[in-house]
Amino acid sequence: MSTLKKMIFLYINSISSRNFVDYATAKPPSGKRLTPIDQKLTRKSSPQQTPVENRERASSSGSSSQRKVDQDSPTNIPRRSSFGRQYRRLGSLDEPKGEGKSQGSKPKQLRQISSFDQVPRPPSQGRRGSLPSPAKENNKGATARRVHSGPKERLQSEHETDTAKPNTPPATKDMISKASEKSSVAKKEIKSKTLKVKQKLKTTETTTSDDKKAAIKDENKTKNETTDEEDAAYWERVIVPLLNRIDLTKVEGSVSTSQLYQSTCYLWDILSRKNLLGPSTGEAGYNKRRGSVLHVAYRLLDQDDPKLLIKLARIIFSMKVSGKNLGNICKLVYLASRNESNDKLIIDENIPDYLFELWKDVDNTANLEALTYSAATIKFLSGNANLKDYLLDRHCIEAVILAINSLNSESALKPSEISHALIQFTGVLANLADSGQHRKKLMSSEIALSILSIAAKFTSDHDVMLNVARIFSKLTQHGDFCQILTDKAELVVYFVKAMEKQIHKAELVLRLGYILGNIFLESQEISEYVVNNGHGIERLLKVLKAYIEWDAKLASSDDNEEKSKSSTKIEDVIIKVIRSIVNLSIYPEIGQVIAGSNEFVNYLLQLLAAKDVQKSREIITHVAVAISNLSFYPIEENAIFKKEFEISKSLILLLLDDNAAIMIEVVRVFGNLTRSKVVRDLLVSHKVDEMMIALLDAGQRETVYFACGLLMNFMKDSDNRRKLLTEGGVKRLIDALRDFGRDDWQLAGLICKTLWNYSINMDDSYLTFGEEDTDRLIDFLEDYLDDDTIFKYAYNDVAPETQELLKQIWNDDFSPIARDFLQKVKTHRSELEPLDY
Repeated sequence: MSTLKKMIFLYINSISSRNFVDYATAKPPSGKRLTPIDQKLTRKSSPQQTPVENRERASSSGSSSQRKVDQDSPTNIPRRSSFGRQYRRLGSLDEPKGEGKSQGSKPKQLRQISSFDQVPRPPSQGRRGSLPSPAKENNKGATARRVHSGPKERLQSEHETDTAKPNTPPATKDMISKASEKSSVAKKEIKSKTLKVKQKLKTTETTTSDDKKAAIKDENKTKNETTDEEDAAYWERVIVPLLNRIDLTKVEGSVSTSQLYQSTCYLWDILSRKNLLGPSTGEAGYNKRRGSVLHVAYRLLDQDDPKLLIKLARIIFSMKVSGKNLGNICKLVYLASRNESNDKLIIDENIPDYLFELWKDVDNTANLEALTYSAATIKFLSGNANLKDYLLDRHCIEAVILAINSLNSESALKPSEISHALIQFTGVLANLADSGQHRKKLMSSEIALSILSIAAKFTSDHDVMLNVARIFSKLTQHGDFCQILTDKAELVVYFVKAMEKQIHKAELVLRLGYILGNIFLESQEISEYVVNNGHGIERLLKVLKAYIEWDAKLASSDDNEEKSKSSTKIEDVIIKVIRSIVNLSIYPEIGQVIAGSNEFVNYLLQLLAAKDVQKSREIITHVAVAISNLSFYPIEENAIFKKEFEISKSLILLLLDDNAAIMIEVVRVFGNLTRSKVVRDLLVSHKVDEMMIALLDAGQRETVYFACGLLMNFMKDSDNRRKLLTEGGVKRLIDALRDFGRDDWQLAGLICKTLWNYSINMDDSYLTFGEEDTDRLIDFLEDYLDDDTIFKYAYNDVAPETQELLKQIWNDDFSPIARDFLQKVKTHRSELEPLDY
């Protein structure tokens, strides 16, 4: 033997099986921060990410791929006008953009690590997946046992009566008595013999059964001994040389990793085919062979080829390792998963299946680190859009919820100890919720309860709550899911509490405000519970006050860079909080409480005074909607009416804005405020009445509706009526009745009310409306009041239920006022007083 071979031989024999070292510092970091949600009416600003947001992917060059921040955006808020229309629910919510990651072209080398304490902490966003279960060891030598019933014998009596013999003499009493005695004795003898025979048969059968069992046991023992001997022989003949060859290759270092990978694949195939994988058992020979495989696998883990390392991880997972070894192999897989180009390798080796199996059976207390890093791996996989269908088909959501429930109910661990793992698990669900087509699989009462339970326990944990908010900001876009939360209102309160506790975390407050706005819009029960039992209004006003103050402080700052960085984020939070309060106000009991809040109205006035409509359109729109909804409630304590003049002065200039949405919102507000003569006079002095007359030609039904409503209130003052005729308002109103009457009976009724107020002191219809317009008006009203013609022919293509609804609106909002007004026009006179709407 050469000197080199001797040295190699001594080196191999000196190696002992190594375990990984547990490092307490290897824990995942806090998590990813999210940028503000882009709003539909605001400038699109590129999302800004802090270093924590970056999703680092390991590569040889040290580059990292980052995920885009998903963005939620509500469109508008339900509102109610003074003209009889209910709160409007505008367009659907903008679909948030999903988080993505850069695509890798080929597997990148994992950087070498000298110890697992160098493993970086997993970020807060994650992925999720599952694969086919690993091959399980088959039971060998099991012999099927057949069970037979014992033989059944028929016994014949020793004495038989020969009834066939002729000439039998008549039986006497003595003869009968003797015969009876003999028969009784015979029966007893027969019974005794039968019992002896049965006992003998039973003994024989039992002996036979015991002999068979013993034979089967001996046969199985022989087979098992034969199998063990065969396995041992096969091991020495095939596997030991292969392990030695792999170990020598590692020592010599002269062979490429591709050859090591091929040898490792061959080792896996052999172990799998011969059922030599599995946990440690009581059989010393198997445990020794298992240890030698793990020994070789551990020695190769310092390689940098991800394909080889993932194959080794599969072998180690299949051996059902535990403790520190399990935690560190999960770290290794996590390192590979950070590079998206390794995703296919992980899937091909069925790694997610082993991780899901781990979540089902692992001891949370002893293997918390393994749970954390395995969840981080699945989190990264769930961030790959191409794998989501695959993962969901393999019941990934159920596995994550099972792990979350287990951790959340773990009494032996403190919340601070399990928070890192929960960040990863909730990150998986957040990634899956990004996709609209997969989102409905998360919309169940059980899943909602599991996640809300986390929110209740981790209200002060920013990173856990941020992932919970990511999940619910997607799910609450669906009204059905908001209804699911109705019986969990006490847990929804924790969202409001989290906003208050983490008031300085703008990215979290932003999302929570958006979630609450969605829930309040859909569920009156939850809204009332949050207000009555969770101090919802007080907490929301506290958050609003803080951000208005920070916004004012930022506006006075000379640091332009800081202004541009923080201004949009702060405004977005203000918008979301106002939206939440406005959505609460659509419910009468809550709305009256909010309308009486001088504090909230003062905040709205501050924003109107401080914000430039050109730069802050959406925040001004939300303020206008809030004022409009609150002004609907005609209560004595309404703070809007107490400051109606000041509010009107602030809103007048917004009517000149180029943005039609803002103008319509302001007109809605004036529709309620012009019930006051002080406000009407103020608007007339600024020629707002002439502006409304011009808007009757807008050609848009919504604009015409609110302009007409405002004019109706102006017509209550005699000084304003003449202007309607001279400015062409009468002709435009009749044209609008012609153009929109059949399609909108509410608008048609409102036009009739406006013309009624205009003609309140009319003596002559022709002088009041003009001869041509009077005749047109009569024709249109007579046509529209002929319900047989209208509903028999005009709506013959409309579904019956829709026809019924239209007829109800016609009866309620148009027919009564139109009939009275038609009669008034025809008779050219009326003693009726103006209508006060």
